[in-house]
Amino acid sequence: LVGRFAGRTDQRVWEAWREFELLELAKCEAAAAVSSASAAAAEANAAELEKQRSRVLGLFRRHLAMPHVGLEATWRELCDWLAEKEQQPAEEMRQVYEKSRDELRRIEPFENLLADEPDKSAQHYRAYIEAAVGPTAQQLAVLERAVTAHCLDTGLWDAYVAYVWQQFEPGPKLLHLCRRAVRNCPWSGSLWRQLALCQECTGCDYDTEVKVTYESAVAAGLSDAADLLAMWLAYLDAARRRAAATESWDDWHRLCEAGMVAVDAMAADPQASLLRYAALVRARRGQLGEARQLWDQVMKRGHGNSAQMWLRQLEFELRFGDAKHIRRCLSRAVNSVSSVPECELLLQRLVDYEREEGDVSSYVEALKRAQKQRALLQQRAAEQGGSGSGGKRKAGSKGGATEAQPPPNKRAKGLETGKKQHTADGAAAKTDPFKKPMPPPPPAAASSNNVSHHGAKVEHDPAKDYRTVFLSNLDYKTDEAGIRQALAPCASDIVSVRLVRDYRGRSKGFAYVELKSGVAAGAALRLDRTLVNGRPMFVSESRQRGGGSSDTSANDSAFKFDTGLERNKLFIRNLPKTMDQAGFERLCSAQPGYRTARLAMFRNGAPKGHGYAEFADESSANKALAALNCSQVGDNEIEVSISNPPARQGGGGRGGGGRGGGRGGGRGGGGGGGRREDHTSTDPTRHRTQISLVPRQLKTSADTSGVSASGSESGSGGGRMSNDDFRNMLMRK
Repeated sequence: LVGRFAGRTDQRVWEAWREFELLELAKCEAAAAVSSASAAAAEANAAELEKQRSRVLGLFRRHLAMPHVGLEATWRELCDWLAEKEQQPAEEMRQVYEKSRDELRRIEPFENLLADEPDKSAQHYRAYIEAAVGPTAQQLAVLERAVTAHCLDTGLWDAYVAYVWQQFEPGPKLLHLCRRAVRNCPWSGSLWRQLALCQECTGCDYDTEVKVTYESAVAAGLSDAADLLAMWLAYLDAARRRAAATESWDDWHRLCEAGMVAVDAMAADPQASLLRYAALVRARRGQLGEARQLWDQVMKRGHGNSAQMWLRQLEFELRFGDAKHIRRCLSRAVNSVSSVPECELLLQRLVDYEREEGDVSSYVEALKRAQKQRALLQQRAAEQGGSGSGGKRKAGSKGGATEAQPPPNKRAKGLETGKKQHTADGAAAKTDPFKKPMPPPPPAAASSNNVSHHGAKVEHDPAKDYRTVFLSNLDYKTDEAGIRQALAPCASDIVSVRLVRDYRGRSKGFAYVELKSGVAAGAALRLDRTLVNGRPMFVSESRQRGGGSSDTSANDSAFKFDTGLERNKLFIRNLPKTMDQAGFERLCSAQPGYRTARLAMFRNGAPKGHGYAEFADESSANKALAALNCSQVGDNEIEVSISNPPARQGGGGRGGGGRGGGRGGGRGGGGGGGRREDHTSTDPTRHRTQISLVPRQLKTSADTSGVSASGSESGSGGGRMSNDDFRNMLMRK
């Protein structure tokens, strides 16, 4: 039955069904009222009448058992129908009604929100699902309504699949649900993993189904680094189970190498999870030499100073290695880690191991080494503390909170030195009363504002890059509160906002925002080009350079839109400079098939006078082209053409395209000259920038050389010159 727990919607199905059954009941009553010639026919009519009455009562009972908007009206209709027959509702029917009424009171606030605020239905559905109101059937109905209304919402599909996984055993229904989810959201790695796991649990063939699913997921182009890493780990898990069953490990090792290449290309594995997985598999198979070589690669990837990674290798050696390699691992760890708390932890593990596993001499040696290493660390810490004491800091240091003392005034020092040199008896001469010496410079007091806003150095953690976004082109007056307000759709997921400031505590115009998950970071990336204090805020991924800092230049200059022919997209130029994004959307949305529109802007938020409008298909774009081209918008006659940017040799830096207008000089949304339609051509995709831009001098010389060459060929009759011809030409006076 459609709409069993549909709340306000689809109640018409119930009403139509009940009306149909009541009409059938009326027919049966009319047939029973007519006197029949035979007693058998009369008994059949009576039996059919009683059966139809039971059917109507059962339908009322089923409808009352479902909490729905209009429950009171359904109860009154039942009472009125029974009153016509001089009957009262049974006590069982009343109990069913009261139970549904109590259930309705719990779900009615959610249903009212869904009906009153349809534009926020996704948010209300999430609250509805988290409340977990009602039995399992009702929860499934709410989840089905949610994914039907928002089929592209990955979070709702994740909640739906997770609920079914929790309530039911893997089977055909769960498999069908996972396939629906992947078909609607192929960019979600979690849904692909759920589908592959469900296939494996239901006994699907590995080579024809499970492996094909993982290959399709890897080829789907997962943009989130954490999703990509989790997908490869799940793929390797399934392949490992298959290899363990078939005793064939060569394919697994080749797959693991391919996974390392894929995740390294996106810097998606900062903790070297795949390398450690490969080392674990080799160790289980008795290949400890190859496993230790893989651990050496892990340490060479920048983890040599990490105590946590050394502890993981120590657990590996404790599980598979011997005493020799365990002591070697502990010794290397103590020598490699420079942080005092982390080194103290490793020293304690060294002492504990020798106390539990070693003899007296090795235990005493471990105690001596620990004592010596602690003294060395204390000495190093004292030296670092002494160099930073006294309110001074070294030149070039960025982590100190106190300001450096200004150097002494060279002019005042030179004047006093000169006075002493000009004294006749070597004593200091009296100071001229008219030349008051310059007072010593006052000590620079550390500003509380500078202390709080400048000098706090944050160590870069590559593991957080996938959920960190980089904001640039911010107005210098924008503070942390303004950034949180600009990221309002995902404000609840913000962990920290790091606004970069100069030595005076003033904003530099860019910041880093850390969020709770990669999904929240993706939502923040969709806020790219949002106007903040009149300027478009650039939102990009936070990537890491080789030196360890975030690579922002490569992110900002990357162009995000197609640079080829797009027949369903229009380029609109000569727009009034006073038109904003909302006005441009109103202009384009009047055409059928409209999808999105973006207005190109400069970095300061001023419109450039052109934009792009995307339509559902080529036909809609052609109709909009015919309707909008040469139309009057304000005082300007706009020009419309099919989007086909010309090829450019150099990507002119980052431009200030409209929201979604793109960065880079390759398109009109970038910082270049934009697109211009060539009105001399009948093709609406040709532009003026596609004409030849060869300098006139070079063009003339090329033409002249061509003419002379053709003339020589015609004069010589098309024959080649011999050596004698060249000698006569050179000897000619």
